[in-house]
Formats: sequence, C-alpha cells, structure tokens
Amino acid sequence: MNTNGRVNEEKHDPQIAALSRAKEIALWLNAFGLYLVIWGLLYPHPLGLVVSLLAILPWIAIALAWKSNDLYTINDTEEGEQKGDLRWLARVPCGILLVMTMKFSVLDGTKVVIPAFLGGMTIAVLALRGSSGYKSQFLLMLSYVFFFSMYSAGVILFANVLFKRTEHMAYPVVVANKHHTGRKNLTYYLTFTPRLPQMSVNEVTVPRAYYDGKSLGDLVCVDVFQGALHIPWYVVRDCRLGEKNAAISG
Repeated sequence: MNTNGRVNEEKHDPQIAALSRAKEIALWLNAFGLYLVIWGLLYPHPLGLVVSLLAILPWIAIALAWKSNDLYTINDTEEGEQKGDLRWLARVPCGILLVMTMKFSVLDGTKVVIPAFLGGMTIAVLALRGSSGYKSQFLLMLSYVFFFSMYSAGVILFANVLFKRTEHMAYPVVVANKHHTGRKNLTYYLTFTPRLPQMSVNEVTVPRAYYDGKSLGDLVCVDVFQGALHIPWYVVRDCRLGEKNAAISG
C-alpha cells in the first residue's frame, strides 16, 4: 500500500490510526529505555535518579498493555508487529538493575532470594494479564518470572542501600591471601584476618584495580552497613591514617 493510501485508510479507520500512533510511541519509549540502560551502565550518576527511572520503565510497559484498549503488547507473538511492541521496555531494565547492584557487596544474598522470587511471580502475573493469549504461553510466563525476579532483586538491593547509607561499622583487617576465579570474567577476592563477626567467611570480592594494588600483609578497612531492609552489605577501602594508627596500637 502506498503512503497516500495508508494515510487515507487511517483517516477512515480510527483503530488503524491509533495503532500507528501506538507503534510510534512504543518506538520512542524503547529508545528512551535504551538511553537509560547505557546511562546506567556507563555513568550511573546521580544513582538514585538513574535507578528510579529504570525501575519505572517496566511499569510503564505493563500499564500501557493493561489500559490502552489493546494498542500495546508485551507478548511474544506476532501481535508485536501489529501493535506497539513494549517487550524490550518491560524486560531489559530488569537485568540492568540487578547488574548495577553488583557494585554493592551483600553479606548474605539468601535474604533477597525468596522476596525477589515472590515479587517476580506477582509482577509477571500482573504484566501478562494485560497480554492476550498469555494463558497458553507457559514459556512466556516463565521468562517473565525470571526477568521480574531479577527486577525485584535489583529494587530490593537498591532500596536497602540507598535509603540507609550512613550508619556503619569500620573494621581494620589484614590481607592474608589473594585469589581469583574464572577465566574470562574473573572475580577477585581478598582473604583477610581477623574474620568479621557479621561474615560467615573471611574473604571479600573487590575490583581488579584494587586487587592488583594490594599485597599480603596490607591493612585495609571493611565498612559494614546494616541496610534499610536489614540486609548487611560492605565496602572495602583503604584505611584512614587514624584507623591505621588505632589498628597498629591495638
């Protein structure tokens, strides 16, 4: 169909015109989501703003799928070509939020697993009720439980960190060993002594640059935060002069 024919058809059929607008809006929303993902991965500052915007994106997709009179979809069927396709907007920010939380090292990640799974189940049901044919797509349901569980974990961890960052305990420790795991995506560990009371193991993950800059016997400090949701997390840093002197004299 030529351009003039399509324009005339849209004038005579409001539904076609509405679908055309929905596709255009979906395109812009997905582009905005991509911009936020790049922002969050490359330079997530201010952190609270970036996280809040990323956390809102899936809900925008869900709300449009629910309340737009069947103009938008988050479904994995051919209807994505006929309507405003928001599958990308609903899914990708979920994983990015969780990836961004890796800069915060949690002492006990098991406290997040069950709430994240329950949250993922709940949001997946809400999301897919706004998508036609979801009852017959078991794999689609599983995929959304997976994505929204990641989303829930990311939101929980960020809320735990961002809403209570000031109260903490600083522990001077000595680097007793260093090692890394993996071949391509390496994880770097510092083993220290003495073991901290809140930690079940006496090793922490650190960035590559920090790992390379430390030698056995060096003194480092571990800041342990309780977290707004009572999920302790920590930051490894160089000790200040007063902390070094106190540790040596102690």
